[in-house]
Amino acid sequence: MFKKAFSLSEVLLVVAIIGVVATLTVPNLIRDTEADRTVVQLRKFHNELNNAYQQVQLKYGDYETWGNITKAEKIQRYLEFLEVVRQGNNLRFPLATYNDTSYTKAELKDGLILSLINNSTYNSSDTESYYDVFVATNGLDGSNPGESVFGFTINPYSQRVEAFGKRLSNTGSAPDRSNNGKLSLSSNIYGTNWAITNGNLDYLKCANVLNWNNRLSCK
Repeated sequence: MFKKAFSLSEVLLVVAIIGVVATLTVPNLIRDTEADRTVVQLRKFHNELNNAYQQVQLKYGDYETWGNITKAEKIQRYLEFLEVVRQGNNLRFPLATYNDTSYTKAELKDGLILSLINNSTYNSSDTESYYDVFVATNGLDGSNPGESVFGFTINPYSQRVEAFGKRLSNTGSAPDRSNNGKLSLSSNIYGTNWAITNGNLDYLKCANVLNWNNRLSCK
């Protein structure tokens, strides 16, 4: 007796269906995996930057006691406690916005690229100084705010490192939520706080439905 077998056309049909499903799902899986990797890198760097700030406090004392040193020297004190392998204006940051000579560029041992600036103030009547730190998690590849480039502020007066979105920007724009908790980003780079806190980059996919109170992912 002959055993029933699949015909060639049936096999080809199954293969075609598998190919279509793979085409639809594999890119999403790759993007999700890359996003997860980015969040891990971002959280690790946030911890390292917090640790660097604490080390600076221990070695050099409170910011008010630093005296009359240059902005570059102040930034160098923070870089001293990060694993810097090279720095200088010949090192280009992936996002052109943070590449002029007022920014200090540095590359860390794990491949992250930094661009740091001693910012003036949140408003003209404020005499305090802040340090904005921009980090490229894909090294020299990729330059998209909120996807591969993120921002932090070192605030020596409140004595903390804040992710962009958690604090007001220098232009006075709103933080990363409206009064009812709905996610509100003036730029994706202000999604840094969301990424660190909630562990995803879903604001790149469904920002219009995300809410700090009751919707922390697209799912």
